[in-house]
Amino acid sequence: MQRRLGVAAVVIAGILVASGAGAAEGVSTPHGNTTVWFGTGLATGESESGAAFRFGVDQVLTGRLSLELAGSYLDRGPETEAWTGQLGLRLDLVGREERAVPYVALGGGLYRARFGLVASDPDRMNITCGGTGDCPYGGMPRFYRRRMSGYTDARWPEHRSFTDPMVAIGGGARWDATPRLVIIPDARALFVTGDGDTVTIGVFTLNVGYRF
Repeated sequence: MQRRLGVAAVVIAGILVASGAGAAEGVSTPHGNTTVWFGTGLATGESESGAAFRFGVDQVLTGRLSLELAGSYLDRGPETEAWTGQLGLRLDLVGREERAVPYVALGGGLYRARFGLVASDPDRMNITCGGTGDCPYGGMPRFYRRRMSGYTDARWPEHRSFTDPMVAIGGGARWDATPRLVIIPDARALFVTGDGDTVTIGVFTLNVGYRF
């Protein structure tokens, strides 16, 4: 699965770069080539859904291709949270001079999930782990749960964090509310890989940006 994701990412990146290079003529950015933005929305995945907050900056490289540096905070349920950081490319599907510009995006980076493993809620404590009895896994998805096998009740940590590589693929649109103020609805699929397994998380946000 990791190899297939890597091949797909390389292919899409090649298409983005080639398309952006081909669109280099006719760059039209009279109101600035840099946009900073922030937004909120929903993240949903294997076990929980919760709020999502995204922030970042993008820089125009050519007529339709932009470099994007982004981060996000994801609420993944009780005592569970995640942070992401990624670098990627965004390709506009129409000319930048249009007021509404749809785009596709590809990026890569890191996904860090943090779990609180000691909970007072008996419903969250009642998860069987490998036939050894009840363990305080909380809302931890199977993607992470199977990586906890080395722990015993005697040395169970209060919190546990995992940092894994991810590939982010998605798209959205940029709408110019004013020459400098932009509204950006965005949807991303995050493919997080670890120990030969992959989990997918969807992030849907509405962002507001300022171009300068």
